[in-house]
Amino acid sequence: MYRIPPTPANAKIGRPGDLCPLGDAVTVDKDGPKIRPEFMETERIYHCIYRGVALLFFVDEQGFLNCYEIDEPGLVEKIKECGDIEEALAEYGSKPGPE
Repeated sequence: MYRIPPTPANAKIGRPGDLCPLGDAVTVDKDGPKIRPEFMETERIYHCIYRGVALLFFVDEQGFLNCYEIDEPGLVEKIKECGDIEEALAEYGSKPGPE
């Protein structure tokens, strides 16, 4: 696991329209996703879509970076459409599963 250093006092805070609400915590370029945990709020989910896969990141209360990959096409599309990752996950999770 990767332990997150404390957020610097001069951390850049994002503007409306940025990829992430807190500056450049997660960005994607031609080389793939770039994760900057020092700009992440604790227990807040950040995400990006890369090569048709949703990547989720968050820093837990102990300061560890957690990463998850979602490759379920229906959920990836929902995340793209919705933009609000927590809303998309909650809605998708409330659907009944296979019987």
